[in-house]
Amino acid sequence: MPIGGELGIRSQEWWAYFRGTTHPAEKVLIIDPGRHYYSSIRVRYEGTSSFHEFETTRSHLPCKWEDLDEYLEAHPERPRQGEVATTAEPVHIVHTTNELRHIIHEEVANALTVTKFAYTYPEAAIAVGVSTELLRQAVSRGDLIVRYISTKPVFAAGDLRRWVESLPEEPRRYR
Repeated sequence: MPIGGELGIRSQEWWAYFRGTTHPAEKVLIIDPGRHYYSSIRVRYEGTSSFHEFETTRSHLPCKWEDLDEYLEAHPERPRQGEVATTAEPVHIVHTTNELRHIIHEEVANALTVTKFAYTYPEAAIAVGVSTELLRQAVSRGDLIVRYISTKPVFAAGDLRRWVESLPEEPRRYR
């Protein structure tokens, strides 16, 4: 691999530098191409002193300065010299108020129907409204089935729902 990596960037060559996608190309002189492909490249703008050097990456140097016209023909989204890139016109989506209400209503309804698939002991206790100790007692009696994911005990949402429905309406009274 040549010094400067696969792109063959060498010292004292003029390259096209793009600060961003909305900026036109600027002519820069390569000062130090770096030792490997991913290293930073030290460059200087045309007509500036050595005090205005800076480092950049290869992605900002797409082509040599003399190949800029070919590059710009292949990439029409890049602005030319003296141009300022404009963003594309936004696509206007036209909905009536009633259509928007219907869409929002559907989205809210869909969001509210999503339920958890499984719960851990603390999550199940909060969801059902009982203590974790009561859940542990129900598991030890065999009233509630617990499944294990690796070493973590997990309750399926359907099992929790069935267990809650099987509970008596009124708590037991001890005399």
